[in-house]
Amino acid sequence: MNAEEYKTKLSDYFYGSCAGISVALAKQTGLLDVFYATNSPLTISEIAERNNSKDRYIKELLGSLVSAGVVEISDDSTQFHVPEEHKKHLQEYSVLCAFPTAFAERFNALTECFKKDGPYGINYSQSTSVCKLIGENKNCEGIIENQLLPAVPGLKEKLDSGIDVLELGCNTGLVLIGLATRFPKSRFLGGDVVETSIETGRDMASSLNLKNIEFEVLDIMDLPTDFSDKYDWCFVQDVIHDLPKPDKGLSELYRCLKRGQVFSMIECTVPGSMAQHANNLHACYYYTASTFMCLPSSFQQADSAAAGAMWGADNVRKALYKAGFKIINETVSESDEFITHFVCQK
Repeated sequence: MNAEEYKTKLSDYFYGSCAGISVALAKQTGLLDVFYATNSPLTISEIAERNNSKDRYIKELLGSLVSAGVVEISDDSTQFHVPEEHKKHLQEYSVLCAFPTAFAERFNALTECFKKDGPYGINYSQSTSVCKLIGENKNCEGIIENQLLPAVPGLKEKLDSGIDVLELGCNTGLVLIGLATRFPKSRFLGGDVVETSIETGRDMASSLNLKNIEFEVLDIMDLPTDFSDKYDWCFVQDVIHDLPKPDKGLSELYRCLKRGQVFSMIECTVPGSMAQHANNLHACYYYTASTFMCLPSSFQQADSAAAGAMWGADNVRKALYKAGFKIINETVSESDEFITHFVCQK
């Protein structure tokens, strides 16, 4: 890469970040919801009225979105719309575009963590907006249909008949609520260390009148003694690499599972070395998310594992074997090659 190409790349990152933060603001203010709710082009005044917003701010933000090609505009610059075929992708990526705003909340605290005499890490409970975005970013139906049910032999039939299920690090429990809704004969417990996430999960379950699901504040590395040999299926999603002591968390999960039953671990498994991912923006996202979120969570003290999201498939396998699990199969996500579902047995 010559100097001019390098300059262009950095310029693209800067301008792209401007577009991304504008999409995040449009999501947060409800502007995008106005476009999702109509197939017809709208004027600035119509958009502002439907969104209960000031015309002037709507106009300026639309300028950014139009310039970035996110929103389309009429030739006379009076009407705006998002084509129907674009809306699904805008809904997905508007959540992702909001992640830098959550990263920014941690920016100063993370800066201190870099210092030799600074703190080691940051708890998720210190910036709950990160947890909210992680929950929003989960395609619950896709996870259930494409990652969980097909990969575990006989799981759907067991859930239909009624089993005890435990998810730890469940955040707001969106995936667990999806399962509880679909399989009313099974019993579900979701646990997380962030109390506000658990409260949100309880509220959502209550609003749906679900009687087969509960949420508790639980520490995966120190679970109640009466959880031993209690559950027919346990699962975690992007959790183990966040733990200061992954081995302890996996040992606790092993203890909770009934003999012969299955544990599902959906985990980041970016293949290869850092050099192999040079100029790969997909890998850049994972390294960035790990720097701001995963590493600070997993690096709480000097003897922490400090795994982070990029710890790699080989280390995942070693940790599972060390805890006593037998890996039955591994399934790489169809939508993200950096995510693998490890199906294990006690």
